[in-house]
Amino acid sequence: MREILKNKRIVIMSILAIVVIIILVLNQTNIVETITNTIKNVMLAQQENVETNAYYEIISQNEDDLEILITIENPNGIEKIVSGDTEYKCKGKQTVTFDRKMKEGEEQEYKITPVDGKEESYRILASTKLKLNLLKHEKEEDVVNSLVQVTYEDNSKVENYYSMDDGESWNIYKEPFEVKIDSGDEYLQKKIIIKSEYKEGKTIQKIPETFSMISNRMGLINDVGFYINETKNYELKQIDETYNVHAYVIEGDKEIDTDTTYGDKEDIGKNMIVVKVNGNLTINEGKTITAIRK
Repeated sequence: MREILKNKRIVIMSILAIVVIIILVLNQTNIVETITNTIKNVMLAQQENVETNAYYEIISQNEDDLEILITIENPNGIEKIVSGDTEYKCKGKQTVTFDRKMKEGEEQEYKITPVDGKEESYRILASTKLKLNLLKHEKEEDVVNSLVQVTYEDNSKVENYYSMDDGESWNIYKEPFEVKIDSGDEYLQKKIIIKSEYKEGKTIQKIPETFSMISNRMGLINDVGFYINETKNYELKQIDETYNVHAYVIEGDKEIDTDTTYGDKEDIGKNMIVVKVNGNLTINEGKTITAIRK
């Protein structure tokens, strides 16, 4: 009888031991899960200020039809993207890309939901019209002064900007602006970046942002257009070259009715010959213009 009771105690103790082990395992599991969730929440809390980066680039263009590649990034991962009636399940991917066919000047809205984040509304303005035009480029005493005009998509909901410090600060574009660079023998340049943003909401930015380089040496063709204004000899300095030019400047319309040669014997082997016509040039059939030769 005692042996039976002893065996019963052993069975009961074994069962109790198993139950205790199960409880401890479950508690350990909860502890591990709690620690895991705490670490995850801390990491998300550290990243909650990270903004979604959304940009696009134009892959091809056929008149007003644009093929566009859109890229959306978020370090926390992206849960879904909604555009019109279409919903994309992103399954926590940090980077999502997709193609779109859009018209020049067309707008679209995208609602982006990061993982464990709030829905964000972004808009895209598909445009190839962002470009810089150089209205004036001339030397004034010790500086080269340029007047820059920017062509933007005409949209009252969009604010246009330009930067001259590589994007550290932005100026609202209202009218053509001046860029001044020291002249002299040293080659200097300034980078002008332009972009457009919606006045309300966020913008899917065009990447790379449109930019142009303005320098105190804009190339030989530009220097001929901007510096040569009268008939005489010039020295046009580029980055590592100096060009000797004998320039002829003709004001008004010019008709060439006979074979014409520009330059003199002192130019041979020494000077480039440049003929600049501030008007319309007409060369009659069978007639030629040449530079002096040996």
